[in-house]
Parts: sequence; structure tokens; C-alpha cells
Amino acid sequence: MRSRVPAMSRRRTVRIRVYEWGPGGNDGSSSGERGRVLLVHGISTPVVALGDLGHELVARGYRVMMFDLFGRGYSDAPTDLPYDTRLYVSQILLVLASSPRPWATSSFHLIGYSLGGGLSLSFARYFPHLLRSLVLIAPCGLIRSHHVGWRSWLYYNSGLLPEFLVRYLVRRRIRPREIEKPVISAGVGEVREVAASGGAEDILVAEEGGNNSGQQQEMLARRDRGDGDANGGTNFNSAVISKYNNNNNSPHIKTTVSSVVSWQVDQHAGFVHAFLSTIRNAPIYAPQEDWRFLSKILESRRRIAQKAKATGIITDDTEETGAGLDGGKICLVLGKDDSVIVTDEIISDAKAALGPDGFEFVVLDGGHEVPITSSARVAESIEGFWNSI
Repeated sequence: MRSRVPAMSRRRTVRIRVYEWGPGGNDGSSSGERGRVLLVHGISTPVVALGDLGHELVARGYRVMMFDLFGRGYSDAPTDLPYDTRLYVSQILLVLASSPRPWATSSFHLIGYSLGGGLSLSFARYFPHLLRSLVLIAPCGLIRSHHVGWRSWLYYNSGLLPEFLVRYLVRRRIRPREIEKPVISAGVGEVREVAASGGAEDILVAEEGGNNSGQQQEMLARRDRGDGDANGGTNFNSAVISKYNNNNNSPHIKTTVSSVVSWQVDQHAGFVHAFLSTIRNAPIYAPQEDWRFLSKILESRRRIAQKAKATGIITDDTEETGAGLDGGKICLVLGKDDSVIVTDEIISDAKAALGPDGFEFVVLDGGHEVPITSSARVAESIEGFWNSI
């Protein structure tokens, strides 16, 4: 059966694509589960980009649920609401309620990637009692303002251009296109291959290239910077969505981030609207109040844990604490060469917002594509954090 192409919608009913699988009884029981995990994806790549990470967690005994955010993948795109924290947190609650299993009445692990990291942290601020833990992979929410270039400011925030022109220009900017790029040869002259350029890498940053390493700068040297809303790098654009190739007719064809974004631009009537509204309204840039508010919640969790350890008595002794977020800290999983979420900056800013005891971090080889291309290492790091709290 062919998948329904999602639409922009002013209807009372808006459809959300949700996936749930893993251990657990058919009667909704948690038999055989080591825990439940909800995954939230980024601004441009739908949840298929986190499919391999989901499979890794299921293989480790966790039940996984993931979904396409409004305007991405196979979810519809509401047109009469801003794509802000309120909309996305409400969507997460709807997704939880869609399951026959009691996700909303029992605690679960929440993992957010890029934009999904910022949204997950906002969710944790308002519903900490639902969460066993919070893991943020290359999260937005603390991106410094100097990463925003003048062209991006003109398109998204200035109000100087008419909206129809903004939509036209944004559509052109976020649709990847094919260019030639040089690759390393083995002494046989210059070898060239076709690679995707431009496109909506997961978070808007400066056109000037952020804080790329020398190798990334070399690979990006031939890139036309006029049509990209972030400089996630060639490795992000060309990242293969899944190591499980299901194209039996053409096994040499691999689905990449760029091809998925191109499909959304061409086939999803609401994608450009959702992208534009998210850039304008979602929790992407620093400073974010949610991070500072969450620090108070985490501090109260640590205080209760210390009291329980000292007295042997577990208690919820204040109204604002409640249960959830075991250990009183969150986990950041970062890519060493990420040019979108700069490692040194986010570690410093997270320490200022959450305090040195409010988070742990893991830095893995790779860029912004790290949960897509290194799902096994990411899953191992996440499980290590879960086992430590």
C-alpha cells in the first residue's frame, strides 16, 4: 500500500505518524522490557533518521516509540498555529496518549536530537515527573547568536521581505542540490564524485561556516553556500539514513539525508511552512529560560537523592519536586566535529545553565550526523548513562 502524502491542514483532525515496537506483552504489559524510550528528531530530517538508533535500543531490550514532528515525514502540518514549544509539547503528549501502553502514567526515557533536544528539554521542564531520564544528542537551545548570518536574519526575522518571497527563497535554500566535490585519490589524479550540497541541515547557523575543523573546511571549500540554512557539512548531507538497505531492486542506491530533505521539499506541502515557523518560534537559540528552570528541578532531585542516601528514606518532600529525572542530571551526546552544535560552546553554556553537577557529556567522533551514522556507539553511550543513575 502506498503511503499517503502528508498535507498542510486547517482541519480539526491532524494526523501524526507514530512508530512503536520492541519488547512487551500484547496485553500492554511491560513484560520483558528494560524500559521505554521516546525519540524526538530534528528540524529537517524526519524520524526515519533515528531508525537505526531505535533498532539499537530495541536490541538492548528497550521498547521504543518515535514519531514524525508536524510538517515532517508522514505527519500533517497545521497551518493555523505557530510551531513553538506549546505546539510541539502538545504533540508529544498526543503521541504518548496514542499508545495502548501506559506511557503517560509510567516513567520513560526521553531522547531528543538537534531541534528535538531543545523540544525534549522544554517537555522535561513541564513534565519532569514522567521521565526516568533525559538525553540530548547535539541539542539546540543554546546556539549562540553570532552563528546567525545576515542572510538568515533577513529571511527569517527581519520582516523586510514579503512572506510569499520569503517562502520562495527558503524553499530554494533548503532543497539540496547536486554538485561535484573532490575526494581523496590514491595517486591516480583527481577523482570526483557527485554529492549533495546545501539543504536544511538540522539547525540554522551562520553561512560563514561556524567552527569547522580544517578537514571540514577543505571538504566545504567547493560548496555553494547560497542555498544552505546550516553548515552541517558534507558528511551530514551525504549521511546514509540507515545501514539496513531495503532497496532490493537497486541495492547500490542509498537513502541519504539530502534525498529525504529533497523528498519533503518536493512532496510534503507543509514542510517549508513548518521549517520556517519552527525557525521563528521554536527554542533554538540562547539564552533559553527552560534550561535555567530545569536546573532547579535537577538540583531538587539531587538534594532528595542525597537525603535518601544519608537517611535511607525515599521521600517527595516538596510540591515542586515530585518524581522523575533520576540522578538529578541529564546527558549530552555530542559530535567532536559538529559545526552546527559546537562542542566547546555547548559544554560551557550547559555548565552555566545547569551547573557542573546538572549534566554529563560524551563526545564521539563525527559531526552533526553522529546519531545517524554511529547509532551503535550512541546507544552504548546512552545506556552507560542510564546504568549510572
